[in-house]
Amino acid sequence: MTTPAHVTSIEALHAFRGALIRFADEATSAVDSLRQEVLRTMEWIEHDRPGYWKQQVKRNFDGVAQARTQLEIAQMRTYEGQGPACIEERKRLANAKARLQFAQDQIQVVRHWSLKLQRESDDFRGRNGHLEGILKRELPMAIGKLQRMVESLDRYAERLPRQDATESSATESGKETKPTAPGPTKKE
Repeated sequence: MTTPAHVTSIEALHAFRGALIRFADEATSAVDSLRQEVLRTMEWIEHDRPGYWKQQVKRNFDGVAQARTQLEIAQMRTYEGQGPACIEERKRLANAKARLQFAQDQIQVVRHWSLKLQRESDDFRGRNGHLEGILKRELPMAIGKLQRMVESLDRYAERLPRQDATESSATESGKETKPTAPGPTKKE
């Protein structure tokens, strides 16, 4: 046996439906924004950064070659029979090698993060797919069902007999009105 519904405000149902529609729009927008952010990040990690670090490796190879050449030139100079210490040139070569090593390391770091980002992105899409299903299928069905219920309640409310002003004011003041039924009256 079903229990009767106790609806106290059809307007509250209208307001709830409106809030549900706004939620669906905002949530869909947020999910789309997140999806776009993930795609931009993946594009940056998988395509932009590898090219950048390969270019840096090439540039730093050239820097190492140049620093090495400058060191060799400095080592060929002699000053009063003594070879130069070439401290500046050795520092430049060490710095150039460090920059080259850093750029090569970054290529490996980018590969690592690219794989990790791909796994996390797949995980995100899997979890997000359930939410998208709710937002695209279940929520519109719920909004439609709520709309049909509200329309049905509106039609029901229109069919109810209207109370007289005296009955409603008497009910509001706390007095109950007793219906009068036609029937035999007692004679005294």
